[in-house]
Amino acid sequence: MRGTKRVPLPITLAASLFIAALPLPGLAQQEASAAFEVSSVKVSPPDAWQNVRRVDVGIVSLAGMTLKDLIAMCFYLRPNQIIGGPDWIARQRFDIVGKDSSTNISTTRKLDRDTSIAVTYADMVKLRGLLKDRFALQFHDETRLIPGFVLLKVKGSKFDAKPCSATYQLQEGWVDGEIRMASLAALLKADMGAPIEDKTGLAGCYHLQARWTTDPSDTSLPQLPTALRDLGLRIQKAKLNVNVLVIDHAELPKPD
Repeated sequence: MRGTKRVPLPITLAASLFIAALPLPGLAQQEASAAFEVSSVKVSPPDAWQNVRRVDVGIVSLAGMTLKDLIAMCFYLRPNQIIGGPDWIARQRFDIVGKDSSTNISTTRKLDRDTSIAVTYADMVKLRGLLKDRFALQFHDETRLIPGFVLLKVKGSKFDAKPCSATYQLQEGWVDGEIRMASLAALLKADMGAPIEDKTGLAGCYHLQARWTTDPSDTSLPQLPTALRDLGLRIQKAKLNVNVLVIDHAELPKPD
């Protein structure tokens, strides 16, 4: 059946985990001059599929995206961290292209980890500028108590600290390598669709190797609680103080 297809956003997980650790007020105070040199905003056709890709460094193409999708992407937020705004922000979809010819890094070669994070972050800052310019987006940040989870160590489980590794697998449904528990908690936000706070008390890096699914019909992999228990971990429901973005004003963009 044709329709809007939700696909993973092409923000590198390393970048999203890195910036997820930053407080929202710091993101909200980005310089006003950050923007793409050229931008195009058009209403998506009714049968649009959601798609996000980097054509080249400095050229970003987004299709079938709602304003709420765009805010979540460029501010590294979950949907439940975006409050208020008119009804259309979660309904009306747009195709957007942003170009910046001043970026001269070629994508004919594979970007290293640090460069990829820097380029992705720069693109997101420019996208924030585009939302302010084309959608007249105005907002403020608050801290609110919202439902979430805490990551805990199972009583009696033992963990041996390891040297932190620069190479590891860390993506939805899969972890493999020596990482910090805070990074695992940040990863699990995507799987649970809710904020997760590390309360394990484990400050170092630890070897974690597991794959899981959150789809109840998928029997090829263990469910997330089982995979965590095998690691000596568990999650528990909790109310957390979380930074949220409150939309004060937004307008439908004028057609190009």
